[in-house]
Amino acid sequence: ILMALSRLILVHHQDEETGRLLLRYCGSKNCLISLMKTAINKEISTTPSSEVLFREESVATKLMSALFFSQWGGSEYLHQVVRPTLQSIAKSLFSTDEVNLEDELHVIAVRQICEDLLNRIYDSSHFFPVNIRVLLSHTQKEAAQKFPEMRSVVVGSFLFLRFIVPALVTPERYHLKTDLNIISSKAVRAVSKIVQTIANGGSARSQPEPLQGLVESHQKRLHEYFDKLANISEVQFTSSDFQFVVEPATTY
Repeated sequence: ILMALSRLILVHHQDEETGRLLLRYCGSKNCLISLMKTAINKEISTTPSSEVLFREESVATKLMSALFFSQWGGSEYLHQVVRPTLQSIAKSLFSTDEVNLEDELHVIAVRQICEDLLNRIYDSSHFFPVNIRVLLSHTQKEAAQKFPEMRSVVVGSFLFLRFIVPALVTPERYHLKTDLNIISSKAVRAVSKIVQTIANGGSARSQPEPLQGLVESHQKRLHEYFDKLANISEVQFTSSDFQFVVEPATTY
């Protein structure tokens, strides 16, 4: 019933507000993780090839996005990891100069911004709640059984395609206050494309030549980080980590 309701609300009607209420309800009843695992398993079993896994709007991707951007998910991550990048770009030369990857000074600046963001990501595991790490671990395990080549990439796909990149490109939607303007926002999009390529394991040749070395040098390390994030063998948690506290006045 919850799967059918989730599909109706999140996929067919794309009602994000009601979707958040559904998230809160399932969390308060301690059934959100099982619902999301069911949605993830169904998505993997019905996907014909690894190239399109979690690429389309589905119950699994919508639920994961809703959890990522909730107060029980990655909101702290956004402020500690993503927002500094946005502010750095807002205060850089890109506040007045439109990004030009044929300009050496621009390339140096973009490379440094990407390096700083990636280094914050490598040190960010402690910002992720246990519930998200459990789901990423489950996703990696299930996806690897059907698509072995997707073991690390599938974690990155969720993190970047459904969380980090949307927050970078449309920060106002996720309540991230920045000093970006129209010009600096173009630099944000350039940075997001580069880190997305690294996360996807894409070819470095898809990027301008001066940035290909950056892509190649970080792919292995970033994918190792994905594996580390999905490894919960030494993570201690209790049932309370998967149950959301709802205000007493809340009714359904």
